[in-house]
Amino acid sequence: MKIKMWEPLVEALGTFKSTGRTEKEALMSQLLLNFHPNHSMVIEMKLEIANKLGRDENGSLDNTNPKELEKKKKVCEDILGVMNIIYPGRSKYRGLLLHELGDTVLGLAGKLYNNDDITKEQFTDELTNCKDFLNEGIDCLLV
Repeated sequence: MKIKMWEPLVEALGTFKSTGRTEKEALMSQLLLNFHPNHSMVIEMKLEIANKLGRDENGSLDNTNPKELEKKKKVCEDILGVMNIIYPGRSKYRGLLLHELGDTVLGLAGKLYNNDDITKEQFTDELTNCKDFLNEGIDCLLV
């Protein structure tokens, strides 16, 4: 039976919940060889990676480089894109993801502006985006 074939993979996902980000990224790469990029197992791994990506042991993004923040932003946006289709509307899950995205956009914009990689106008636009993500996230969490 096909479902039995995937049981070891499902068990592996459970095991990987306690491992580091690098191992999770490696597992996700393996999953992508067999599953659609929007498969629930792939999305679950992306969410776990997004949550940890770029954060130090204290949960801060302050020491994360812009490349890593761009990666984190893309992962968050990918997950939100899928959520818009399969689970539209406000939910705690969406609210937490929007908070993660807002925090990432804020950190990235600050670093890019401080390095003179973006203009003051672009920085202001990114701050507006950040505010919008955080406001929508709060609305989701209040439901």
